Amino acid sequence: MPYKIQIKSCLKEELSVLDIGEFCFCIDTNELFIGTDKGNELLANKRDIPSTLIIEESASNGFIVVNGAELKVFDEKGWFEQLGSKADRTELENKAEVVHTHNLSEVKDVDIKAREDGFALLYDNSEGKFVSKALPTESGATSLGELLDVDLTTPLPIDDDVLTFKNGIWKASALTGSVITENFVNGELVELPTTSPPEEVNNFVVTTITRTSLTLKWSPSLSSNVMTYNIYHDNVLIDTLEYIQLEKVVDDLSVYTEYTFRITTVDDYGNESPGIIVNARTEGYSLKLDGLPNSYLKTPILAHDEVIFEFKVQKKPNVTNYYLDSRLTMPNSHVRTNSSGNDSVGAFYNRVYVDDVEVNTSSTPWIPEAVFTEVRLVDESGNNYMASTTIFANALGPSDISKGEIKRIRLLKEGIIVADYDFGTGTYADQSGNDNTLLHIAGVFI
Repeated sequence: MPYKIQIKSCLKEELSVLDIGEFCFCIDTNELFIGTDKGNELLANKRDIPSTLIIEESASNGFIVVNGAELKVFDEKGWFEQLGSKADRTELENKAEVVHTHNLSEVKDVDIKAREDGFALLYDNSEGKFVSKALPTESGATSLGELLDVDLTTPLPIDDDVLTFKNGIWKASALTGSVITENFVNGELVELPTTSPPEEVNNFVVTTITRTSLTLKWSPSLSSNVMTYNIYHDNVLIDTLEYIQLEKVVDDLSVYTEYTFRITTVDDYGNESPGIIVNARTEGYSLKLDGLPNSYLKTPILAHDEVIFEFKVQKKPNVTNYYLDSRLTMPNSHVRTNSSGNDSVGAFYNRVYVDDVEVNTSSTPWIPEAVFTEVRLVDESGNNYMASTTIFANALGPSDISKGEIKRIRLLKEGIIVADYDFGTGTYADQSGNDNTLLHIAGVFI
């Protein structure tokens, strides 16, 4: 498509070097110039310029079309000639090779001209390099094996072994890693990358657990060359994080499900540590009892000598709150808070633990309020009582109804689970497999 353009103008003595393809009309000489790769070129005098100037693209590289005529603007042939004279394709391809090996003698800061049995590489400040020489006589040793901090017995050295320092002792071991370097002839830098993985992270824990998510947190590895952390779920990689990141939120999880996570450290050579494992279960449900009449639970008649009870209570003032009561057939087998606010347990249970810590039940209160607490009751008398256990109510009533939430109740006999009512599952079912049906008068899963 034709274009109509406006051309800049100036006096000829003010004409500067034009950009390639740029026009300028000299008003004092009536001449039209265009910029090319060879400088300004005269196109025409005013008398030669048609009244209409039509400029179009040309199919030929380096040309434009002015009023139907091809006009050369620049010639790129010289560029390619210059490029061809400056580079050799074969030479460039040879220089691209970067992976190869070297002998120790090629390393510029090591001098191994002196080669005798028993010689060692010792650093010489005066030469600024490691030099092969005899061990100093003041050491009292004539071979490496006589030095206190060198162990050449386990394993025995073989050809091409090097001394590796670990835990205060130098030992013979195979040289690890390959030599990678750029192909410089003089002053070459040789790097021996390690194949040893970096140290693990510290304090790998799970925090902020919900029903569908959790947060993994850790302290950084002490290794200075850690580049990334890999996070695995059941040995499947789920994320790779930069070394500056110290936590990971994992979501889209299932309710009340056990998960295993592993974190590894990865260095700049790709070496990966074995990793550290942490296990966690997402939150489940709890059973809420509102403290109203007939709002309680009751187990079948079962032989047991231990109860593990995880619950949270809202103690009602000026009344007795029963949390667990088996007194119908097991004397003095109850846990309660009386109307004065004192917590007590029946003499049937010899030992009482709150959150895995044994408590003195004569000191009160020992049952926390408004937080989930695990209470473990143990009978060491050896009696073989059979009893039904009422939960959150007085078994003799039922009355003295308690208010709160329950996560789990387990009854055991001689260390074996007899019944397991885990409300985290959102059901009343006995999870022990013994099918001991729980009587539930009321309750709401939340």
